[in-house]
Amino acid sequence: MAPKNSNTPQMSGIKIISVTSGNVDKANKLLTQGHAMVEFFHPNCGHCQTLKPEWKKMCFQLKKNYKGNATIAAIDCSDQEMLDKLTIDKNFQGFPTILHMINGKSVGGGEYQGDRTSADLLKFAENKLPISRQEEKLQPATVFKGGAKKSTKRRRGRRTNKRRTSKRRTNKRRRQRKNKK
Repeated sequence: MAPKNSNTPQMSGIKIISVTSGNVDKANKLLTQGHAMVEFFHPNCGHCQTLKPEWKKMCFQLKKNYKGNATIAAIDCSDQEMLDKLTIDKNFQGFPTILHMINGKSVGGGEYQGDRTSADLLKFAENKLPISRQEEKLQPATVFKGGAKKSTKRRRGRRTNKRRTSKRRTNKRRRQRKNKK
């Protein structure tokens, strides 16, 4: 449920991985070393489908705005062989289940019970994982030199000389006709 190209470690130290049968060994290594937030889901579960876009938003926000050492994992529980190869605690009752784990072991009180929104998922991650929000780097102010530059474009409403001349002729003719009457 994580973004497709998210199987590589991020610059911030937060690793986001979608566990498949092809990367079980890598997942075991990441999930058994340090803190992790793990989602167990089943693709045919309606609640899991509802959570999917919110989980993706949360992963994007973590990747973009946070730093720290943690792993965010989404585990598809429809592949029983892959689940058997995982060396982490798999003590969940239903789908979706989100757990906070340390070294592959679920922590007491580490099951997520909140709303299934990206904002609430982020709060859970902030409270449970060793991560912090990155400060935005401000660009240094540029020094203003000189006065305002003159625009190379012509101003709207300004007439060319040719148009002015024809306007003057038209006005002159109108005055002449008016004077003849």
